This record gives sequence, C-alpha cells and structure tokens, in this order.
Amino acid sequence: EEAVENSFEFEGIYLLTAPNMAGKSTFMRSMMVTALLANCGLAVPAKTAKIPRFDSYFLRATSHDVPAQGKSSFALEMDDLRIMLRDATPRSLLALDEIGKGTSSRDGATLCGALLEYLSAGNLTCVFATHLHEIIHLPLHAPRVKARQMAVHVAKREGNESA
Repeated sequence: EEAVENSFEFEGIYLLTAPNMAGKSTFMRSMMVTALLANCGLAVPAKTAKIPRFDSYFLRATSHDVPAQGKSSFALEMDDLRIMLRDATPRSLLALDEIGKGTSSRDGATLCGALLEYLSAGNLTCVFATHLHEIIHLPLHAPRVKARQMAVHVAKREGNESA
C-alpha cells in the first residue's frame, strides 16, 4: 500500500486535534523519528526536508497507574511534564500526546490550555495532540500555537464494495 504523505514545519506549536484512531500518535512519532534521523545525518523518509538542529527530544505518551510506586497515571504524567518543562530549551523538540487523559473534558482542556500558554511563552517547538476539542474555544494567550486537524478518508478499493 502507498504511504500517506504528511507535511510539517518544525516551528512553533501545533495543536493537533482529530478523532480517536485518526493517526495523531503515529504522526507525532514519525515526526520525532524524522527529526532525530536528520540530526544524526541520516536519510529521512521525505521528498524534501528542512529540519533544524535540536538539542533534545521529549515525547510524552500514554501511561498507566503504577501502584507499586503509589502513583496514578495522572501523577506520572505530571512528573514527566515537570521534567520536560524544566529541561526543555528553545532548541528542543517536544511531542505531547493526550495530556490530561482521564480527567474531565473541562479540567483536561484547562490544563492543556495552561500548558500551551507556557510552551508558547517559552518559545518551544512542539506538537500537542489531543482529543479535547474544547481547547480550541479557550481564550488562550499563545500566539505561537497553530491549530491543525487531522481527518480520516476511507477510499473504496476496486472489487471491495464494503471498504
């Protein structure tokens, strides 16, 4: 099958919304791997690429409760974010996936909004994926945030009427 082409600029903060299973996490991981390959001087899976030199990479994805440590998935998420925000520089690349998952929509959107404002003020480069569409309507002071939405298209295959 043919690969799905994506375009992306390594600049500013991308707020990526899409339905569940639309490929947000896959896109983010692909973007991180492409940047890392380029920064190592290796070939990248792209027709053309202009990738800045990053000094560090941070990826925050799903976690689960760790009862042995007495930590919920939310506590682990906050620990990871604390370390990222402490150590990230304007030359870092961050990918934050589904922050606030497991909270109410209102609480999660508020948390994500505050985080986007902080990232914007810190001049960081980030892809921020969320299913919390409420965040689009918050009155954020985050001029570096660019809202993007992924869509899913199902094409019919020849000889397969159910696709």
